[in-house]
Amino acid sequence: MNKDTYNFVVLADRGFEEIVMGDIKNFLDKEKVEVRVLEKLSAFIISDITLEKMLHLTYLTGSIRDAMILLAFSEVKDIEKLDKILVPFKASKFKFKIIRERKYKNLDLLKTLKDKMEFFGGMVLDRILIRLYVVDDYFILGIPLMENIEKRGYKIKEVEGSLNPVAANLLLKCLWNDEKTMVIYTKDGTLPIEAGIILKNIPPHFWDKKKFLVNYDISFFIDLDQKSIRDVKSRILVIDSYGRNISISKKNSINALVKDILYFKKLDLKYLDLIIKDKYKFIIADFYKMSKENIKYILYFAKFLLDDGGRLIVLSDKDINKIVSHYCSKYNLKIVEAGMGRFLYDRYFYYVIVH
Repeated sequence: MNKDTYNFVVLADRGFEEIVMGDIKNFLDKEKVEVRVLEKLSAFIISDITLEKMLHLTYLTGSIRDAMILLAFSEVKDIEKLDKILVPFKASKFKFKIIRERKYKNLDLLKTLKDKMEFFGGMVLDRILIRLYVVDDYFILGIPLMENIEKRGYKIKEVEGSLNPVAANLLLKCLWNDEKTMVIYTKDGTLPIEAGIILKNIPPHFWDKKKFLVNYDISFFIDLDQKSIRDVKSRILVIDSYGRNISISKKNSINALVKDILYFKKLDLKYLDLIIKDKYKFIIADFYKMSKENIKYILYFAKFLLDDGGRLIVLSDKDINKIVSHYCSKYNLKIVEAGMGRFLYDRYFYYVIVH
């Protein structure tokens, strides 16, 4: 593999930057690389490392929203600078994709062109895709290392509201570990599967080797797989009221290699305390588009189902924040941590609740 060094940029979900920074340090600390933080864009510039090291980081890290070879960036609002920088990249050999473009309206960038380019910056590429991130005229321009890095390849089917890097980051931020855990409202299995992947130390892009946009030796990733994956004895109880969600989650968990540690149960949430007699250190619930009635049941039963010192971790959205606050107050639950995460203009909320 090419041993030349390049500058790369890694993007994080806002609110979880410290998780991404921790992953960068864990993988690259021995390299003594320079990492520069772009706060406005929730991004980290990593200077002068090899492609191999960056592929290693990207493949084994589930917290990253995007990873690119850095072409240009600006920490100040400067659209004129962006216009000048983009001139060489308007040639027919490039395909442009603007991510969450808002104020910048240069329609020339939206042209999709079919020509391929074999070499760029000394690296052999299957094709060139240039991504431009623009947030209120702050921008990053780069060549992505992967297609759709935020989508997990283990998913046979995905449902609306599934947030993969967010799920992984939420578990890490809330200090979740392999103690007794229940996951409520599984949808397509994102939360329990991401938990299982973390427990078994499965590379989050184990299923996505073909998404990498640079040529590489497949044995490079296979070696990482063999060194990473481990057996565990933990079991996670997964509950949902809808049989369809259970069915989708089971199929996804089989593909994700974590079915052995997930125990699925279809259950009407109003019977939680009658059916579930154990107590749990962690209950993790996805409230996105959940009914007010089911939110009420979960918060009410939390005090009976949580062990002493146990935590209820909730992934939420702005439409139900008042509902969460209301029922926490009503049932004497304490919100010990709350925050808003964001990737550009997509917002989500999380809570850590104890009784």
